[in-house]
Amino acid sequence: MKFLDIKNDYYLYDDDAEDADGEDDDNNVVVDDDDADDDENTVFVEDDVDDDDADVSGAADAAVDDDDDNDDNDDDEDVMMMMMMMMMMMMMMMMMMMIMMMMMMRRRRRRMRMRRRRRRMLRRRRRRRMIMIRRRRRRRMMMRRRRRRRGGGKGGGAAAG
Repeated sequence: MKFLDIKNDYYLYDDDAEDADGEDDDNNVVVDDDDADDDENTVFVEDDVDDDDADVSGAADAAVDDDDDNDDNDDDEDVMMMMMMMMMMMMMMMMMMMIMMMMMMRRRRRRMRMRRRRRRMLRRRRRRRMIMIRRRRRRRMMMRRRRRRRGGGKGGGAAAG
C-alpha cells in the first residue's frame, strides 16, 4: 500500500480515502494528475468540506492551486532557486577562469615579446660589439685628454666632460 505524508498528518491511500483513524470520510478527496502514468504521481489532497452537497472537484482544485495552504509546491520553487544559484555560481566560476586565462595569456605574450626583444638585442649586440668597443676606446681617450687639459687649472678634473 502506498501512502503519502501530508502536512496535517492525514495518511490517505486507495480510492476510499480513509483517515489515520481508519474511518471513511467524505471530506477527504483524492485528486489524480492528468499526466499521471504511474500510481506514484497521484496527488492526494485533504479537503475540509462540511457539506456533502458541495462541489467537491472545485474545492479540490482550489486546494491544489492555493500555495498558502498547500506547501507542496514550494519544494519545486526551492529546487528552481537551487538550480538558479548553481547556474550563477557556474557562470561566476567561468568568468573567473576566463579572466585568469586572459591574464596568463597576457603575461605569456609579454614574456615572449621580452624574449624576442632580448634575442634581437643579443644578435645586434654581437654584430655591434666591436663597433661599441671602438667607440668606448675613443671616448676614453677623449676624456683623458680633456682631463689632462683642464685638470691642472681646476684641480678636480672629474667634473670635466
